[in-house]
Amino acid sequence: MERQDSSSQLFDLYKLYVELTDRISQRRGHANMFFLSVISTLVGLTGFIYPSLHSEAYYNVSVIFMICIFGILMCVIWYLIINSYKQLNKIRFTIIAEMEQNLVFNCFSREWQLLKEKKLKYRRLSGIEKFVPLLFMVPFIFFMIINLI
Repeated sequence: MERQDSSSQLFDLYKLYVELTDRISQRRGHANMFFLSVISTLVGLTGFIYPSLHSEAYYNVSVIFMICIFGILMCVIWYLIINSYKQLNKIRFTIIAEMEQNLVFNCFSREWQLLKEKKLKYRRLSGIEKFVPLLFMVPFIFFMIINLI
């Protein structure tokens, strides 16, 4: 009877842990949407102000420079947050794999095993995702360089 209670508790804990891990992925998606919105707005604002540079040069150059600095900082923070979520998920899936060793079927472990067996080219989402903030830095750096010339 004790073994069955222990297995039931482990399975309940496993379900809860998997659900909490999924919630972290949802929070990650919300964070990405927030940064995407803010940074897109900043890029648009910079593009809107840039054409009027010739009329009020000093003021607009300063504003664009400050927007670009802020945009670059937001990109760096976004990159660091993505990396933090990546590390947290990596640990969580390691724990899930350890918990699965005591369950009847190891679905997450099996998933990775099949990816390796079938030699599928799987690119981790966080690896791809980390390029987005870096790409968004490009227009900010471009506007800064143009304004310094």
